[in-house]
Amino acid sequence: GLTLLAGLGPLQTLPLHVAIHDATGASLAIEFLDGKMHLLDNSLGVLTNDPRLSIQLDRVAATPPHEAAPAGWTSTDRFIRLAMYNNVASRGHDVETSFVATASIDQSGVSSALHLLNTVVQPIISPSFSTEWIVIRDHKRRHVYFQATENSVLRRIDLTAVNWMDPMKQKSWPVASPQAPWYVDMAVDDLAEIASS
Repeated sequence: GLTLLAGLGPLQTLPLHVAIHDATGASLAIEFLDGKMHLLDNSLGVLTNDPRLSIQLDRVAATPPHEAAPAGWTSTDRFIRLAMYNNVASRGHDVETSFVATASIDQSGVSSALHLLNTVVQPIISPSFSTEWIVIRDHKRRHVYFQATENSVLRRIDLTAVNWMDPMKQKSWPVASPQAPWYVDMAVDDLAEIASS
């Protein structure tokens, strides 16, 4: 398998989960434990790589409801924090929560999800520990947004534009792309126009 090609040898446990979500809000986690694949209902819709989902769910259940969210960077702290914030984040940005009163509904939802995820992004504190990417799914519009560690510009894939019937036209997209612009250049004319409006 892939682990042998990477020189890792056979693995009994792969310290990550595969998340599958659908438009109804249902979430499934796939874990690889003791050399076997396990499919688990993930009622919280939150995942971090390790430990296994059942342990994470037990820890969330054991957290008192009015206790402050943990502030650490362990997988468990980030899992509990996102589960707690996700539970109370029921509205997006609107006139009361944002300076941009004209934000569209999809922009509001994506922005809210991005803010939630940014509370658990692992900063680059060592070469082996950091968040590599963030993914936000919009099931209604069939869009996938992603952001890489070295490029905070949000990028979108419109899944309705993908030709799913012809495997020869399908391709992968790099999450980390050195060609992608990593900033928006505000030209002097644009800034003057903004200032006059």
